[in-house]
Amino acid sequence: MSDLAEYTTKTSKTAEAIYRLYEERSNAEPTRNYLGASIIGHECERYLWFAFRQAFKPRFPGRILRLFDTGKREESRIIAELEAIGVTVEGQDPQISVEALGGHFRGHLDGKGLGIPEAPKTWHVLEFKTHNTASFNKLKKEGVKASKPMHYAQMQVYMGCTMLTRALYVAVCKDTDEIYTERIQYDKTEFAALMRKAKHIIESITPPPRISERKDFYLCKFCDASTICRPLGSTVPLPRQDCRTCCHATPETAPNVAGTWTCARKLPMDNGETCKAHLLIPDLIPWAEVIDAGADWIMFRNHDGGEEWVHGAKGK
Repeated sequence: MSDLAEYTTKTSKTAEAIYRLYEERSNAEPTRNYLGASIIGHECERYLWFAFRQAFKPRFPGRILRLFDTGKREESRIIAELEAIGVTVEGQDPQISVEALGGHFRGHLDGKGLGIPEAPKTWHVLEFKTHNTASFNKLKKEGVKASKPMHYAQMQVYMGCTMLTRALYVAVCKDTDEIYTERIQYDKTEFAALMRKAKHIIESITPPPRISERKDFYLCKFCDASTICRPLGSTVPLPRQDCRTCCHATPETAPNVAGTWTCARKLPMDNGETCKAHLLIPDLIPWAEVIDAGADWIMFRNHDGGEEWVHGAKGK
C-alpha cells in the first residue's frame, strides 16, 4: 500500500470539522450578562469593565474550546472520586449559585463538600481545575494564592457569599493525572476588597485606566480586549450594538433587582433590536475629545487633524 501521508493535511478534515463544531457552538452562546466571580481576580480593572459592558467577545479556536470542555468533564470524575472516599458532595443539580450587587455580580460553585479527610466536620466550597505540567508544578511550589490569584479570589467570593469558612481546591495535571489539593481559609478582608472592586467595576460609567500604556506589557500582549482597549484608526470594534455601551444605560445594584439595567430614555433594554437612541460612552472613542454634548448627542474633535463631528441625533 502506498504511503497516505503525502495526501493528508497537517490537520485532518475530520479534526477540522470537530473543531468547527465547537466554534459554532461557542458563537451561538449568549454573552455573559454579568460580572463573573471567576474573573474578579483579574489584575486589570479595565479588562473587567469591558467584559461587564460586553464591549468584546473572546474568540477561541475549536481546539482550545474542546480543551475547556475536557476540563469541565473532569469535574464529574473528581466528584465521583470524592464521594467514593466518603465525602458528601452537594450542589450539582441544581448548581449552587451566588450573586450580589443587584445580580450583576454572580458565580457558580463546583459544589460544597463535607467529610474532607483533613477536616471532616467542616463544610468546604469545592473548586476543581485542570492544569498543564508547567502550571501544575508552579501551583505545587507556590500554592493557589501566589500562582493562581484569580482562582484564589473566586474561592474567597464563594466562601463570603455562602458563609463557609473553608474551600478545597482540587487540581489535576492533564499530562500526568497527578492530583494536588489545597485547603483555603476564608479571608474577610480579602472578600470585602473583592466586593468593593466588583462594585466599582459595575457602577463605573467610564472604563478604568489601562494597566499599562505599553502594548507589549505581558497582560496586554494577548489580551482578548486589546482591540477595544487600543482600537486602530477611527473605528470602534464592538461585537454588536449593546445597551451596556450606551450613555443612557445604568446597572441597578439595589438588592433583589435581578440584574436590572435602566434606560434614561425610558426605552426597552436588550430587546434584540437596533436602538436609534444608542449613544456610545465617549471613552470608547479614544481618538477624539468631547467638546460639547446634549441629551442625545455628543460633539467630538479628533486629536489628529482637529476635525469636529457629532455622534447621535444632532448629527442626523
